[in-house]
Amino acid sequence: MRKENPIKFEPKWAIAPGEHIMDWLREAECEHLSFKNVREALNFNREEMDAFLVGDIAIDQNLAMKLEKLFGPPVNFFINLDKNYRKNLENG
Repeated sequence: MRKENPIKFEPKWAIAPGEHIMDWLREAECEHLSFKNVREALNFNREEMDAFLVGDIAIDQNLAMKLEKLFGPPVNFFINLDKNYRKNLENG
């Protein structure tokens, strides 16, 4: 019998947490939220929201708490999402 070697999938790209937010906004379950609602709930102006969506603004505890209230996943999910994004950026 042949011994199988599992293939480990380790992507070498970084996806900004804001891209996940945009995906959630597009999903049917978030129809009650709009880009403007989220921007206002996060207390961002347009420029800050754009910077957040492309990963230029890191997710700290305060921002993670706001995201938890809006979308549901716990604070540590958003903190880790941002931490992994920044780690992937560093590793190229």
